[in-house]
Amino acid sequence: MKYCLLPLLLSLPAAADPLYQRVDDSGVGHASERPHPDAKTAPVNPVVPVPDSLPPATMPAADDSSPMAAAPPLPITNYQVSFGHPRDGDTLFEHQDRVRLTALLDPLPEHYQLELWLDGQAAVRVSNCTSLTLENLAEEQYQAFFKLLDKDGKFLAESSTITFYLHRARVEQASQDAP
Repeated sequence: MKYCLLPLLLSLPAAADPLYQRVDDSGVGHASERPHPDAKTAPVNPVVPVPDSLPPATMPAADDSSPMAAAPPLPITNYQVSFGHPRDGDTLFEHQDRVRLTALLDPLPEHYQLELWLDGQAAVRVSNCTSLTLENLAEEQYQAFFKLLDKDGKFLAESSTITFYLHRARVEQASQDAP
């Protein structure tokens, strides 16, 4: 019987081994037994033996004074961003020097920033607005995508890249020859 517990005891981590925790640039938490330059040592809870029989679990009555009632809701982390206008492959025939682009956000954050990237460069950033107007664009092909950021500029989501074409419609006036 003594020897049956030996493999189990050897597989348990030693209580003195430190656990290192860190959060990467994307906000993902990591825990490891190996140190990382950005990691902080976390306390390791000792292994506590479980008794053969446990009393039945009881849930406290929910009231406004319980810590669970006071906890704020968890933030939504699965934001989606897409283009409302233009769509991928659209040719825009504009009569003016303005092009309007709109983003669709799901769900719509309470406070956010929307950043438009054109041909690999940040073009414009607006706050709490899903529609952008660009002026003085040349007639050509553009690749664009949106980045959704929180109010502090932290990345939340990104749309897929679309390609659209800009064509300026020109209205030519007929020359009037004097009779």
